[in-house]
Amino acid sequence: MRKHNRAELRALLKQVIKVLVWSLVKHKQGSKKNILLFANRRGGSTWITQIIGATRGMTFIDHGLSIHNVSKYVSGFVPKVDDGHIRTLNPDIRNQLKTYFDEVFNHDLRVNSPWKFWEKTFNFQTDRIVMKITAAKSVIDFCDKEFNCQIIYFTRHPVACATASLRNNWGHHLKGYLENDHFLNAHLSESEISFAKSIYQSGSEIEKHTLNWVLENKAALDLLPKRNHWFHLTYEELVVDTNQQLIKLAEFLEIKDPKPMLHQAGVPSRSTRGLSQKGTSD
Repeated sequence: MRKHNRAELRALLKQVIKVLVWSLVKHKQGSKKNILLFANRRGGSTWITQIIGATRGMTFIDHGLSIHNVSKYVSGFVPKVDDGHIRTLNPDIRNQLKTYFDEVFNHDLRVNSPWKFWEKTFNFQTDRIVMKITAAKSVIDFCDKEFNCQIIYFTRHPVACATASLRNNWGHHLKGYLENDHFLNAHLSESEISFAKSIYQSGSEIEKHTLNWVLENKAALDLLPKRNHWFHLTYEELVVDTNQQLIKLAEFLEIKDPKPMLHQAGVPSRSTRGLSQKGTSD
């Protein structure tokens, strides 16, 4: 019990420090659009978020739509779904998303933003926000049309993501997809639904996690050829050709000086400084 109480006290103290630091940050929206980064867990999402966030005047929001990765206070603003993954839209979820994004982009609601003020990339004055989203890729098109942001779609090979998730002892979210008839009918054929359900019932763990990646990304991948204004970048491209890919990304985001991004690319992300803890989605 004592250990449990100490852990709760440390968590509370950390949250208090964060709130105090965030209260000192002054945000005034600039002329450039905010950024929505849709990515996969164990797909390099923390790395690319911190790279973009290193830009002067930029702040980032880590897992902005995940009820599992935000404080209890903030979680009340995030749309509630059974396993935390938003797959389809109804009027309530639409309204909740609109309210949430308004609060966040007006900087009235502080969510998983940088708080370590001693780090070189910390900004006390910000004018632009990048939000990382890993649990709502199925509604990427709604977010694109509704919130006037630039869209980055960042992917990594599904088997690599699946293997890394298994190594972290993470579960999958297949049940939520395969029991959502609206999602299935919108994105899969009858034969694909049957095949997916057979994997869920009798497939190996690596097959289930790979299928999870496919279902999470199905809506975005189907739309990608039709959305020329999105910036699609793969983890593999970023690793093999870091400088050129970041220069392209900086041009897309209208970032005049990419040097902070290039420098940050050589710094290990938080999720690679030791194994990520179970329950996170980096």
